Amino acid sequence: MVKLNRSILKINVGHVLNKSVGFVKLIEIDEKLVSVSKDVVVNRLLAKLKFTNTHPGILVSGEIDAKCMTECIRCLVHYENVTQMNVSELYTVSNHEQSEFQVDDKCILDLGPLFRELLLVEEPIRVLCQQDCKGLCVDCGVNLNSQSCKCD
Repeated sequence: MVKLNRSILKINVGHVLNKSVGFVKLIEIDEKLVSVSKDVVVNRLLAKLKFTNTHPGILVSGEIDAKCMTECIRCLVHYENVTQMNVSELYTVSNHEQSEFQVDDKCILDLGPLFRELLLVEEPIRVLCQQDCKGLCVDCGVNLNSQSCKCD
């Protein structure tokens, strides 16, 4: 059984918060099999992120590439879908105003909920393995992309 990595998305930003406003820390993530949340698993996650001290919190900005397994809605073939996203989100410190994303009392910033939200928003409504996917034969169920059926 393959163990999914979740802890890579929990970043200790105490050293950034202890620096002056405007301090920037660059972090690169290159991990396989990352559990973004209970319902979102990424086969490979590449991220180049800047963590900037803004005083009310930490501004997370940068680029994310995520490779996820998905299923074509026409032929039901599983394939790897690559999603590229830009991120710019403010994580506030617990003792400041409430926001959707927060740095906890131990100075841990959890990227999981943010990445989950970004991935779900970017996911296409109609997932196709290829634009001209022929799907399955409605009578015999053969994948019409890889072979012809004899139903006609």
